[in-house]
Amino acid sequence: MGIMRFVVDCADRLAADALDRLLLSGTDLVPWPHKLRREDDTLFLVREVSDSGNVYLPWMTSDHGEVVLATATLMERERPYRLSVEIARGTLQQVRNYVAEWRAIGLVVPEAAMQAVHEATAAFSCAATWQRSSDGVLAYSQATIDHALRAADHLVTAYVDQAMAVRHRSAAQLETILAVAIGRKRLNEPIASAVERAFNTAVVSLNWRRIETSEGDYNWSSTDRQIRWCHDKGLGMVAGPIVRFDTGGLPDWLFLWEDDFDNIAAFVTGYVKAAIERYRGKVSIWRLAARLGADRILSLSEEEKLRLVVMALETARAAHPTAAFTISFDQPWGEDLRSDDVDLAPLYLADTLTRSGLGLSGIELEMNVGYHPHGSSRRSLLSFNRLVDQWGMLGLPLYISLTYPSQGGSDAKARVDSTPVPGVLEGSGDPQERFVADLVPLLLAKPIVAGVVWNQLRDGVAHDFAHGGLFDADDHPKPAVDTLSRLRQQHLV
Repeated sequence: MGIMRFVVDCADRLAADALDRLLLSGTDLVPWPHKLRREDDTLFLVREVSDSGNVYLPWMTSDHGEVVLATATLMERERPYRLSVEIARGTLQQVRNYVAEWRAIGLVVPEAAMQAVHEATAAFSCAATWQRSSDGVLAYSQATIDHALRAADHLVTAYVDQAMAVRHRSAAQLETILAVAIGRKRLNEPIASAVERAFNTAVVSLNWRRIETSEGDYNWSSTDRQIRWCHDKGLGMVAGPIVRFDTGGLPDWLFLWEDDFDNIAAFVTGYVKAAIERYRGKVSIWRLAARLGADRILSLSEEEKLRLVVMALETARAAHPTAAFTISFDQPWGEDLRSDDVDLAPLYLADTLTRSGLGLSGIELEMNVGYHPHGSSRRSLLSFNRLVDQWGMLGLPLYISLTYPSQGGSDAKARVDSTPVPGVLEGSGDPQERFVADLVPLLLAKPIVAGVVWNQLRDGVAHDFAHGGLFDADDHPKPAVDTLSRLRQQHLV
């Protein structure tokens, strides 16, 4: 049994549910299950292991809204750590590490970034040694964080500019996929035109729940129509996911076979075979399975889900030996691992499938950012960069699929029981557009990223996450559409 102790001296920087979204992990970034206990202003993190680790905590910043920040690696000790100081230390350390790492590969670090690092270091010196009052410690800690995040912004901008320049030396226009899930409904002309401008690829739904509403009775009409439209417009096509492990992706009648793994496996492989045989030769990439990190469904254990994915991949390969098949992992930071109910980290599950020898063509990371539960808290750009690099070590092309809310409040057409986190909506301008403008260029700059996908097109039809579409409930385009159009025209075929 291990216990880490913190003095919580930063309540005004934490949302009411911030501690519920706290993660605790080791150096491999895989979260450990833990339990929280509060005694006055002291926080106790109780876990099974006693190893040194990092705490990841949603923090309300001065300029970036709520962002998950991390402590440096901390050992256990009897004397509590001061939470604000350790978050400041970890944020500054991350930036300084990236300055050293990117300089080592030849990046020219701008003077503005180094000036902000110097200011953050000076503020942290005061935070770590201030003895007069808790208010003073918190003020210097927050100043450290603000300067460090400002340095990170300059650093990421420099990285993107210089990495893109290198990539464009080989090709004036990159072949990276920029795609949007177009859903099942027919697109009106304004939306269709916007999709053609902003994206070079469309994702066509193969939602099993909608296609096989009764056993053995397939209705492919909407999928046929959407695939014809993509073909007519010259868009690349990604189809799927074929099997999505949540209540929105599995047909109701399949639940009659709950606890009967053999019959479930037969139905899964049968549907995979039917979908691939129908659209063989019309699809560039198949999204085979998704939402592997969703709550337990059909009473399937994690090991049984893995067996089903392997069987689906074997079936798909037999039906179309030369096709490209990907597997999608939601919550790639492992948020579900806070609970003792989940054992397999997404990264380790992906590594197992990659080593299976079944010819997996790529890995998709589904990031529904700014939602709780069932989504991911917003991270700093350096943290996104680290996650992509970590998953890139699997050696397969990565596809990053994104959702981000444009506003808060209720959304009657959202199917997932998850709401936007208020803190991620803070700041000037449209929050979704800011997210796109910040993150998508960084993803496009990385050669390991073969594609970027926006998960939801329209708020006016049924969708998963609240206010995550690129068109509002009245089918008016949101500001992110223009930003995606500009990035596509600037960088992509």
